[in-house]
Amino acid sequence: DSLGSLLPYLSQAYLGRALVYLQRGQAEQAVSDYNWVLSSMQPGTLWEDDRLCELRLALDPYEKGIDMEREYQLARDAGQNELAMYLRGAYAMHQAQYEQAMYAFEQLCQRAERPELQLLAWCRKAQIYHRRELYQQALTAIQEAMDLDTSHPLPHFLKGIVLARLQGGEAYARAYFSSSEKLGISGQYRIQMLKALSQPEQPQDE
Repeated sequence: DSLGSLLPYLSQAYLGRALVYLQRGQAEQAVSDYNWVLSSMQPGTLWEDDRLCELRLALDPYEKGIDMEREYQLARDAGQNELAMYLRGAYAMHQAQYEQAMYAFEQLCQRAERPELQLLAWCRKAQIYHRRELYQQALTAIQEAMDLDTSHPLPHFLKGIVLARLQGGEAYARAYFSSSEKLGISGQYRIQMLKALSQPEQPQDE
């Protein structure tokens, strides 16, 4: 019982430490603390803490280390708040359930009150289009994200990823990769940049 009464305070402490780790570039430790917070949360807990939302969105590049199944279960039980919808979409995308993921992200694109969630939802849609080789649709979604915030590095990175796949697009891709790095894209994405530039170009889809 005494431990149970302390859990909310411990969770806040772990959450705060995870944000410090992230600011220091210690992503592995940040993910570990975030997973601890997940393990301490009760079903039905609403994802309304601004710091929790900030941390989870910042951990997107390190998603493979997150306990996404636990995260999804908590998000599913939390109802229809925005971060829960985003996490449900992320888990569906992780499971290659693209129709379900697209539905969640489309809802956020249309009505998310938190601007960064709306931007990231457009980016997720672009990633799904890219996986389906629907490159023009991907570029359209990326432009929507850029229109929301031209200084956010992720749309620039994704535009580079898509352009690298299009015939004659490598030079443009390098330019967008460069701008994403100047804007502060996570180093976690560098391997994807190199891989994209090494892949054969594809004709543009109609």
